[in-house]
Amino acid sequence: MAGTYHAEKERKMDVSSPQAQKLISDAKAVFASFAARHSGLFDLGDEQKIKTAYTFAEKEGIFEKAKDTRELFFGKDMTIYGVDYLSDKCISGCKYCSGASNHNFKRRSLSLPEFEKDVDYVIMDGHRHICLLAGDHPEWGAGKIAAYVSLLAGIGTEEIILNIPSQTAASFRILREAAPDTSMQFRVFQETYNRAVYEEMHPWGPKKDFDSRFFSQARALEAGFDNVGLGFLTGLHRYPIEELEAIAAHADLIHAQFGRWPARIALPAANQYGDDRLGIPYLMPRWNDPENRSKGVYGAYAMATSLLYALARLALPHISIVASERDPPELLNGLFRFATNCTMNVQAGVGKNTDAMEGQVNCRPHFEQATTFPQKPEEMKRLVETAGYDLVR
Repeated sequence: MAGTYHAEKERKMDVSSPQAQKLISDAKAVFASFAARHSGLFDLGDEQKIKTAYTFAEKEGIFEKAKDTRELFFGKDMTIYGVDYLSDKCISGCKYCSGASNHNFKRRSLSLPEFEKDVDYVIMDGHRHICLLAGDHPEWGAGKIAAYVSLLAGIGTEEIILNIPSQTAASFRILREAAPDTSMQFRVFQETYNRAVYEEMHPWGPKKDFDSRFFSQARALEAGFDNVGLGFLTGLHRYPIEELEAIAAHADLIHAQFGRWPARIALPAANQYGDDRLGIPYLMPRWNDPENRSKGVYGAYAMATSLLYALARLALPHISIVASERDPPELLNGLFRFATNCTMNVQAGVGKNTDAMEGQVNCRPHFEQATTFPQKPEEMKRLVETAGYDLVR
Protein backbone atom coordinates (compact mmCIF):
# COMPACT_ATOMS: atom_id res chain seq x y z
CA MET A 1 0.00 0.00 0.00
CA ALA A 2 1.10 3.56 -0.66
CA GLY A 3 2.18 6.04 1.96
CA THR A 4 3.52 5.64 5.48
CA TYR A 5 0.21 5.35 7.34
CA HIS A 6 -1.59 2.04 7.70
CA ALA A 7 -4.76 1.79 9.76
CA GLU A 8 -3.88 -1.69 11.00
CA LYS A 9 -0.96 -0.24 13.00
CA GLU A 10 -3.41 1.48 15.34
CA ARG A 11 -4.42 -1.90 16.76
CA LYS A 12 -2.46 -3.35 19.62
CA MET A 13 -2.80 -6.94 18.42
CA ASP A 14 -2.90 -8.90 15.20
CA VAL A 15 -6.58 -9.47 14.42
CA SER A 16 -5.79 -12.83 12.85
CA SER A 17 -4.27 -14.17 16.09
CA PRO A 18 -6.26 -16.73 18.11
CA GLN A 19 -6.46 -14.30 21.04
CA ALA A 20 -7.90 -11.53 18.87
CA GLN A 21 -10.33 -13.88 17.14
CA LYS A 22 -11.62 -15.03 20.53
CA LEU A 23 -12.10 -11.43 21.66
CA ILE A 24 -13.89 -10.55 18.43
CA SER A 25 -16.17 -13.55 18.72
CA ASP A 26 -17.00 -12.81 22.35
CA ALA A 27 -17.75 -9.13 21.71
CA LYS A 28 -19.96 -9.89 18.73
CA ALA A 29 -21.84 -12.48 20.75
CA VAL A 30 -22.61 -9.89 23.45
CA PHE A 31 -23.86 -7.51 20.77
CA ALA A 32 -25.95 -10.19 19.06
CA SER A 33 -27.56 -11.20 22.35
CA PHE A 34 -28.48 -7.62 23.24
CA ALA A 35 -29.73 -6.96 19.70
CA ALA A 36 -31.93 -10.07 19.69
CA ARG A 37 -33.63 -9.00 22.91
CA HIS A 38 -33.74 -5.21 22.60
CA SER A 39 -33.65 -4.23 18.92
CA GLY A 40 -37.22 -2.95 18.95
CA LEU A 41 -36.77 -1.32 22.35
CA PHE A 42 -33.90 0.88 21.18
CA ASP A 43 -36.38 3.08 19.35
CA LEU A 44 -35.46 6.67 18.41
CA GLY A 45 -39.14 7.51 18.12
CA ASP A 46 -39.80 6.95 21.83
CA GLU A 47 -37.71 8.68 24.50
CA GLN A 48 -38.96 6.41 27.27
CA LYS A 49 -37.90 3.32 25.32
CA ILE A 50 -34.45 4.84 24.81
CA LYS A 51 -34.09 5.32 28.54
CA THR A 52 -35.29 1.76 29.18
CA ALA A 53 -32.85 0.32 26.65
CA TYR A 54 -30.06 2.35 28.24
CA THR A 55 -30.99 1.01 31.68
CA PHE A 56 -30.94 -2.58 30.40
CA ALA A 57 -27.50 -1.94 28.88
CA GLU A 58 -26.21 -0.64 32.21
CA LYS A 59 -27.54 -3.69 34.07
CA GLU A 60 -26.04 -6.07 31.50
CA GLY A 61 -22.60 -4.42 31.63
CA ILE A 62 -22.67 -3.34 27.99
CA PHE A 63 -20.73 -0.12 28.60
CA GLU A 64 -18.01 -1.80 30.63
CA LYS A 65 -17.62 -4.61 28.10
CA ALA A 66 -17.40 -2.11 25.24
CA LYS A 67 -14.77 -0.04 27.08
CA ASP A 68 -12.71 -3.16 27.83
CA THR A 69 -12.93 -4.25 24.19
CA ARG A 70 -11.82 -0.83 22.96
CA GLU A 71 -8.77 -0.87 25.22
CA LEU A 72 -7.79 -4.45 24.39
CA PHE A 73 -7.65 -3.65 20.68
CA PHE A 74 -6.57 0.01 20.69
CA GLY A 75 -5.12 0.64 24.12
CA LYS A 76 -5.46 4.21 25.40
CA ASP A 77 -4.75 5.88 22.04
CA MET A 78 -7.13 8.48 20.62
CA THR A 79 -6.19 9.52 17.09
CA ILE A 80 -7.41 12.74 15.47
CA TYR A 81 -7.88 14.26 12.04
CA GLY A 82 -8.54 17.67 10.52
CA VAL A 83 -11.24 18.73 8.08
CA ASP A 84 -11.33 21.07 5.10
CA TYR A 85 -14.50 21.82 3.12
CA LEU A 86 -13.83 22.34 -0.58
CA SER A 87 -17.35 23.21 -1.73
CA ASP A 88 -20.95 23.31 -0.52
CA LYS A 89 -22.40 23.16 -4.03
CA CYS A 90 -24.70 20.14 -4.39
CA ILE A 91 -27.46 18.93 -6.69
CA SER A 92 -28.80 16.10 -4.53
CA GLY A 93 -32.04 16.62 -2.60
CA CYS A 94 -31.45 15.01 0.78
CA LYS A 95 -34.45 15.82 2.96
CA TYR A 96 -32.36 16.08 6.12
CA CYS A 97 -29.87 18.60 4.70
CA SER A 98 -30.37 22.34 5.00
CA GLY A 99 -28.53 22.75 1.71
CA ALA A 100 -31.45 21.18 -0.17
CA SER A 101 -34.09 23.43 1.38
CA ASN A 102 -32.35 26.62 2.49
CA HIS A 103 -31.41 28.96 -0.33
CA ASN A 104 -30.57 31.94 1.87
CA PHE A 105 -26.84 31.29 1.81
CA LYS A 106 -24.55 31.75 -1.17
CA ARG A 107 -22.94 28.56 -2.40
CA ARG A 108 -19.20 28.66 -2.24
CA SER A 109 -16.15 26.76 -3.49
CA LEU A 110 -12.48 27.22 -2.67
CA SER A 111 -10.05 28.06 -5.44
CA LEU A 112 -6.70 26.30 -5.25
CA PRO A 113 -4.97 29.34 -3.68
CA GLU A 114 -7.83 29.71 -1.18
CA PHE A 115 -7.60 26.01 -0.36
CA GLU A 116 -3.85 26.18 0.16
CA LYS A 117 -4.35 28.97 2.68
CA ASP A 118 -7.33 27.29 4.35
CA VAL A 119 -5.65 23.92 4.76
CA ASP A 120 -2.48 25.60 6.07
CA TYR A 121 -4.54 26.59 9.09
CA VAL A 122 -5.61 22.96 9.54
CA ILE A 123 -1.98 21.87 9.43
CA MET A 124 -1.10 24.54 12.01
CA ASP A 125 -3.20 22.54 14.48
CA GLY A 126 -0.73 19.69 14.05
CA HIS A 127 -2.90 17.56 11.78
CA ARG A 128 -1.26 14.95 9.56
CA HIS A 129 -4.51 13.20 8.64
CA ILE A 130 -6.84 15.53 6.74
CA CYS A 131 -10.34 14.94 5.42
CA LEU A 132 -11.54 16.80 2.32
CA LEU A 133 -15.27 17.28 1.74
CA ALA A 134 -17.21 18.35 -1.33
CA GLY A 135 -20.86 18.22 -2.30
CA ASP A 136 -22.44 16.38 -5.20
CA HIS A 137 -21.98 18.80 -8.09
CA PRO A 138 -20.81 18.44 -11.72
CA GLU A 139 -18.28 21.22 -11.18
CA TRP A 140 -16.44 19.00 -8.73
CA GLY A 141 -15.47 16.03 -10.85
CA ALA A 142 -12.49 13.79 -10.16
CA GLY A 143 -10.15 15.86 -12.30
CA LYS A 144 -10.76 19.00 -10.29
CA ILE A 145 -10.62 17.29 -6.90
CA ALA A 146 -7.37 15.59 -7.99
CA ALA A 147 -5.64 18.98 -8.18
CA TYR A 148 -6.52 19.65 -4.53
CA VAL A 149 -5.44 16.16 -3.53
CA SER A 150 -2.12 16.62 -5.29
CA LEU A 151 -1.51 19.94 -3.55
CA LEU A 152 -2.29 18.40 -0.15
CA ALA A 153 -0.03 15.42 -0.80
CA GLY A 154 2.78 17.78 -1.75
CA ILE A 155 2.94 19.39 1.68
CA GLY A 156 3.65 16.22 3.60
CA THR A 157 0.21 15.01 4.68
CA GLU A 158 0.37 11.47 6.06
CA GLU A 159 -3.19 10.49 5.09
CA ILE A 160 -5.81 12.07 2.84
CA ILE A 161 -9.41 11.12 3.59
CA LEU A 162 -11.87 11.87 0.81
CA ASN A 163 -15.42 12.35 2.06
CA ILE A 164 -16.91 13.01 -1.36
CA PRO A 165 -19.77 11.58 -3.45
CA SER A 166 -19.62 8.13 -5.02
CA GLN A 167 -17.26 7.92 -7.98
CA THR A 168 -16.88 5.66 -10.98
CA ALA A 169 -13.95 3.27 -11.12
CA ALA A 170 -12.22 5.55 -13.63
CA SER A 171 -12.70 8.60 -11.39
CA PHE A 172 -11.29 6.76 -8.39
CA ARG A 173 -8.18 5.92 -10.43
CA ILE A 174 -7.71 9.60 -11.30
CA LEU A 175 -7.89 10.49 -7.62
CA ARG A 176 -5.53 7.69 -6.58
CA GLU A 177 -2.97 8.75 -9.19
CA ALA A 178 -3.04 12.33 -7.88
CA ALA A 179 -1.20 11.25 -4.71
CA PRO A 180 0.52 7.94 -5.43
CA ASP A 181 2.85 8.12 -2.42
CA THR A 182 0.30 9.26 0.16
CA SER A 183 -2.07 6.98 2.05
CA MET A 184 -5.62 7.59 0.83
CA GLN A 185 -8.95 6.68 2.36
CA PHE A 186 -12.34 6.99 0.70
CA ARG A 187 -15.08 7.53 3.25
CA VAL A 188 -18.73 7.79 2.34
CA PHE A 189 -21.75 7.34 4.58
CA GLN A 190 -24.58 5.15 3.41
CA GLU A 191 -26.71 7.54 5.52
CA THR A 192 -29.15 4.69 6.23
CA TYR A 193 -28.92 1.03 5.34
CA ASN A 194 -32.69 0.68 5.27
CA ARG A 195 -33.48 0.85 1.57
CA ALA A 196 -37.04 2.12 1.98
CA VAL A 197 -35.93 4.91 4.32
CA TYR A 198 -33.04 5.72 1.99
CA GLU A 199 -35.39 6.16 -0.95
CA GLU A 200 -37.67 8.37 1.13
CA MET A 201 -34.77 10.55 2.29
CA HIS A 202 -33.19 10.92 -1.18
CA PRO A 203 -36.01 11.73 -3.62
CA TRP A 204 -33.85 13.20 -6.38
CA GLY A 205 -30.30 13.83 -7.50
CA PRO A 206 -27.30 11.52 -8.03
CA LYS A 207 -27.39 10.39 -4.42
CA LYS A 208 -30.77 8.73 -5.01
CA ASP A 209 -28.92 5.60 -6.21
CA PHE A 210 -28.59 3.36 -3.12
CA ASP A 211 -26.53 0.68 -4.85
CA SER A 212 -24.01 3.06 -6.41
CA ARG A 213 -23.30 4.45 -2.97
CA PHE A 214 -23.21 1.04 -1.28
CA PHE A 215 -20.61 -0.38 -3.67
CA SER A 216 -18.48 2.77 -3.95
CA GLN A 217 -15.98 1.62 -1.31
CA ALA A 218 -15.32 -1.52 -3.35
CA ARG A 219 -14.66 0.59 -6.45
CA ALA A 220 -12.21 2.74 -4.48
CA LEU A 221 -10.27 -0.29 -3.26
CA GLU A 222 -10.18 -1.74 -6.76
CA ALA A 223 -8.70 1.58 -7.93
CA GLY A 224 -5.86 1.32 -5.42
CA PHE A 225 -7.09 3.28 -2.40
CA ASP A 226 -5.40 2.14 0.80
CA ASN A 227 -8.44 2.33 3.07
CA VAL A 228 -12.17 2.98 3.12
CA GLY A 229 -14.60 4.20 5.74
CA LEU A 230 -18.27 3.41 6.35
CA GLY A 231 -20.96 5.28 8.20
CA PHE A 232 -24.62 6.10 8.72
CA LEU A 233 -26.54 9.06 10.12
CA THR A 234 -28.36 8.35 13.35
CA GLY A 235 -31.92 9.67 13.23
CA LEU A 236 -33.00 8.72 9.72
CA HIS A 237 -34.05 5.16 10.59
CA ARG A 238 -36.06 4.49 13.73
CA TYR A 239 -34.09 1.45 14.92
CA PRO A 240 -30.32 2.03 15.24
CA ILE A 241 -29.52 -1.60 16.08
CA GLU A 242 -30.71 -2.54 12.59
CA GLU A 243 -28.27 0.02 11.20
CA LEU A 244 -25.44 -1.46 13.27
CA GLU A 245 -26.22 -4.96 12.05
CA ALA A 246 -26.18 -3.68 8.46
CA ILE A 247 -22.93 -1.75 8.75
CA ALA A 248 -21.25 -4.76 10.35
CA ALA A 249 -22.44 -6.89 7.42
CA HIS A 250 -21.08 -4.25 5.01
CA ALA A 251 -17.69 -4.42 6.73
CA ASP A 252 -17.75 -8.22 6.48
CA LEU A 253 -18.52 -7.98 2.77
CA ILE A 254 -15.55 -5.70 2.15
CA HIS A 255 -13.27 -7.99 4.12
CA ALA A 256 -14.50 -11.06 2.23
CA GLN A 257 -13.85 -9.35 -1.11
CA PHE A 258 -10.57 -7.55 -0.40
CA GLY A 259 -9.06 -9.24 2.64
CA ARG A 260 -9.05 -6.02 4.68
CA TRP A 261 -11.39 -4.28 7.06
CA PRO A 262 -12.65 -0.71 6.71
CA ALA A 263 -10.30 1.69 8.48
CA ARG A 264 -13.07 3.72 10.09
CA ILE A 265 -16.73 3.56 11.05
CA ALA A 266 -18.52 6.90 11.57
CA LEU A 267 -21.83 7.32 13.43
CA PRO A 268 -22.71 11.04 13.38
CA ALA A 269 -26.14 12.29 14.34
CA ALA A 270 -28.44 13.64 11.67
CA ASN A 271 -29.05 16.81 13.58
CA GLN A 272 -30.13 20.35 13.04
CA TYR A 273 -28.12 23.51 12.56
CA GLY A 274 -29.45 26.08 15.00
CA ASP A 275 -33.22 25.75 15.25
CA ASP A 276 -33.84 24.36 11.75
CA ARG A 277 -35.50 20.96 12.16
CA LEU A 278 -35.23 20.01 8.47
CA GLY A 279 -36.67 16.65 7.42
CA ILE A 280 -34.99 14.44 10.01
CA PRO A 281 -37.56 11.79 10.97
CA TYR A 282 -36.20 10.99 14.44
CA LEU A 283 -34.55 14.17 15.57
CA MET A 284 -33.68 14.39 19.25
CA PRO A 285 -32.61 17.69 20.80
CA ARG A 286 -28.95 17.47 21.59
CA TRP A 287 -27.39 17.64 24.99
CA ASN A 288 -26.77 21.36 24.73
CA ASP A 289 -28.35 22.72 27.88
CA PRO A 290 -25.40 24.21 29.82
CA GLU A 291 -26.85 23.47 33.27
CA ASN A 292 -27.53 19.80 32.53
CA ARG A 293 -24.18 19.41 30.75
CA SER A 294 -22.28 20.76 33.74
CA LYS A 295 -24.11 18.33 36.02
CA GLY A 296 -23.57 15.38 33.69
CA VAL A 297 -27.32 14.88 33.31
CA TYR A 298 -28.05 12.52 30.42
CA GLY A 299 -31.04 13.31 28.26
CA ALA A 300 -32.47 10.97 25.61
CA TYR A 301 -30.02 12.12 22.93
CA ALA A 302 -26.97 11.53 25.08
CA MET A 303 -28.30 8.16 26.24
CA ALA A 304 -29.04 7.05 22.67
CA THR A 305 -25.64 8.23 21.43
CA SER A 306 -23.71 6.57 24.24
CA LEU A 307 -25.60 3.30 23.79
CA LEU A 308 -25.09 3.42 20.02
CA TYR A 309 -21.31 3.83 20.37
CA ALA A 310 -21.03 1.11 22.99
CA LEU A 311 -22.98 -1.34 20.85
CA ALA A 312 -20.96 -0.35 17.78
CA ARG A 313 -17.76 -1.18 19.63
CA LEU A 314 -19.09 -4.67 20.37
CA ALA A 315 -20.46 -5.21 16.85
CA LEU A 316 -17.20 -3.99 15.27
CA PRO A 317 -14.67 -4.70 18.02
CA HIS A 318 -11.46 -4.31 16.00
CA ILE A 319 -12.42 -1.40 13.74
CA SER A 320 -11.72 2.23 14.62
CA ILE A 321 -14.86 4.21 15.43
CA VAL A 322 -15.04 7.94 14.77
CA ALA A 323 -16.54 10.43 17.20
CA SER A 324 -17.00 14.01 16.08
CA GLU A 325 -17.40 17.54 17.33
CA ARG A 326 -21.06 17.45 16.38
CA ASP A 327 -21.31 16.43 20.03
CA PRO A 328 -20.36 18.75 22.91
CA PRO A 329 -17.16 18.03 24.84
CA GLU A 330 -18.99 16.69 27.90
CA LEU A 331 -20.54 13.95 25.79
CA LEU A 332 -17.35 13.30 23.81
CA ASN A 333 -15.61 12.68 27.12
CA GLY A 334 -17.84 9.65 27.63
CA LEU A 335 -17.77 8.50 24.00
CA PHE A 336 -13.98 8.17 24.08
CA ARG A 337 -14.53 4.95 26.06
CA PHE A 338 -15.71 3.41 22.80
CA ALA A 339 -14.46 5.62 19.94
CA THR A 340 -10.79 5.70 18.91
CA ASN A 341 -10.71 8.57 16.40
CA CYS A 342 -12.11 12.11 16.44
CA THR A 343 -12.14 15.39 14.56
CA MET A 344 -10.23 18.23 16.20
CA ASN A 345 -11.04 21.92 15.79
CA VAL A 346 -13.39 21.19 12.90
CA GLN A 347 -14.65 24.36 11.19
CA ALA A 348 -17.77 23.12 9.43
CA GLY A 349 -18.02 25.33 6.39
CA VAL A 350 -16.22 26.28 3.19
CA GLY A 351 -13.36 28.63 4.04
CA LYS A 352 -14.14 28.61 7.76
CA ASN A 353 -10.63 27.56 8.77
CA THR A 354 -9.36 30.80 7.28
CA ASP A 355 -12.21 32.81 8.76
CA ALA A 356 -11.70 31.35 12.23
CA MET A 357 -7.98 32.12 12.21
CA GLU A 358 -8.50 35.64 10.89
CA GLY A 359 -11.35 36.54 13.23
CA GLN A 360 -14.08 36.57 10.57
CA VAL A 361 -16.29 33.79 11.94
CA ASN A 362 -19.52 35.80 11.82
CA CYS A 363 -18.65 38.03 8.89
CA ARG A 364 -20.08 35.85 6.14
CA PRO A 365 -22.91 33.30 6.00
CA HIS A 366 -21.89 29.66 5.84
CA PHE A 367 -23.83 26.53 5.12
CA GLU A 368 -23.54 24.01 7.97
CA GLN A 369 -25.39 20.71 8.32
CA ALA A 370 -25.29 20.66 12.11
CA THR A 371 -24.10 22.73 15.02
CA THR A 372 -20.54 21.83 15.98
CA PHE A 373 -18.44 22.27 19.12
CA PRO A 374 -14.86 22.69 17.81
CA GLN A 375 -12.07 22.08 20.31
CA LYS A 376 -8.72 23.79 19.88
CA PRO A 377 -5.66 21.51 20.17
CA GLU A 378 -4.97 22.33 23.81
CA GLU A 379 -8.67 21.87 24.64
CA MET A 380 -8.86 18.52 22.85
CA LYS A 381 -5.67 17.29 24.51
CA ARG A 382 -7.10 18.17 27.90
CA LEU A 383 -10.45 16.59 27.07
CA VAL A 384 -8.86 13.32 25.93
CA GLU A 385 -6.58 13.15 28.96
CA THR A 386 -9.46 13.89 31.32
CA ALA A 387 -11.25 10.87 29.86
CA GLY A 388 -8.18 8.76 30.63
CA TYR A 389 -6.75 8.48 27.11
CA ASP A 390 -3.74 9.69 25.12
CA LEU A 391 -4.07 11.99 22.14
CA VAL A 392 -2.03 10.66 19.21
CA ARG A 393 -1.41 12.79 16.12
